[in-house]
Amino acid sequence: MKDHPDISTSYLFCSPADDAAAWRLSLDRFADSLTRAFPGVFTRRRTTGFRGGSVLEFEVALEGGLRARGIVAVPVAECGAVTVVDASCEAAALFAHWLRDSFARLRT
Repeated sequence: MKDHPDISTSYLFCSPADDAAAWRLSLDRFADSLTRAFPGVFTRRRTTGFRGGSVLEFEVALEGGLRARGIVAVPVAECGAVTVVDASCEAAALFAHWLRDSFARLRT
């Protein structure tokens, strides 16, 4: 029996404030990185009403049967944010670990 309730919320991740383009974020690069890191990942581009832009929706399977579902937006070239939605703190932490230690370190 768990001693805490299952609480889900949204988590927003972005590159450092003093170097907004540090991740060199793009929808294609992020989708490719997810595909390499998470077998069976779901990704889909969706057009938004904001300046005719697009976002990337994704869902990945994590350790321990957890899942992370989210949206990536890049409103300015190489600058944007990754939002994980309706996630437990454990799922968000696992995804943040991959984001920091794998994706954010890629320079290609």
